[in-house]
Amino acid sequence: MQSNSWSFSQRYSSLLGNQGPLQSNPDFLLEIVKEYIALCPAKPTAQGQPPAPQLQHCASVLDTVIKIVPELLQGIFLLAKVRFQSGDY
Repeated sequence: MQSNSWSFSQRYSSLLGNQGPLQSNPDFLLEIVKEYIALCPAKPTAQGQPPAPQLQHCASVLDTVIKIVPELLQGIFLLAKVRFQSGDY
């Protein structure tokens, strides 16, 4: 299996340049983030431990969504949840 050279955040930052798909459907991105969160450990990471890579991807996508749609409360809530699970509190 060949790995893709683009990271998750690069894919969505390329969408940010186009802004059409991202602005028209931020709820879709929130659904993707929810699926990533479901695959992560339920407990926050211990001090000094690196967070799960899925959480880092979620934070990157949510930061982008919140910059574009700052009034999206579900995005803000999910970002807080991701930061808590990452140990960033």
